[in-house]
Amino acid sequence: METLARVAVMYSRPDEADSVAGAHLVTLSGAGAAGAALAEVPAGTHLKVLADLCGHGTATAVVLGGMFGGLYGEGWTDLPLDHDGLKEAGGALGCGALHFLHPEDCPVGVAAEATAYLAAQSARQCGVCVSGTGALAATLTAAAHGEAGHDSVDKLRRWSQQLPGRGACGLLDAAARIVGSLLAHFPDRIDAHRRSDCPACAGAAPEDGRRFTVPVP
Repeated sequence: METLARVAVMYSRPDEADSVAGAHLVTLSGAGAAGAALAEVPAGTHLKVLADLCGHGTATAVVLGGMFGGLYGEGWTDLPLDHDGLKEAGGALGCGALHFLHPEDCPVGVAAEATAYLAAQSARQCGVCVSGTGALAATLTAAAHGEAGHDSVDKLRRWSQQLPGRGACGLLDAAARIVGSLLAHFPDRIDAHRRSDCPACAGAAPEDGRRFTVPVP
């Protein structure tokens, strides 16, 4: 729908075609009272500008592309909002949804809930997707509860490298990217869950069992 709308604008106002084609419609959200926002911004805009725009300037990480672009910590503020720039950084713009995480949010818990959601959404048409997303979700859920085994990190790293491209669609790739980016940007957080309780992950979840929710702007 967004593509068709842009084509219509470019056709009716050809003098603005370049600026229309060089903009992205993005959904910006995060925990807290700031809520969510829908904005059209020029390609290449740094993500820190977008976080400030929607009241999430204190964020410490971001989930890109809905759940398909990965989880990014240190250095996320310098990432540009464009397909090539995010791809070069190992991420993806995807549907254009950005969810900002704050210091009180746990990246392990967020990654666990994201992979669990993706595993539940599998169309169950290829075995590698069913088993792969299931294994990623189960291992991360155990990690979030402080029950990760000594080899959990090694397993997650191996799966995140071996699974992409093996499914019939991009769902398995998304789960693997979430895990791979978690390990890349938060390498010590899983082991930290084994040494002490995580307040964010130990906190009571809502009645529907989910903490990682995205409001609609």
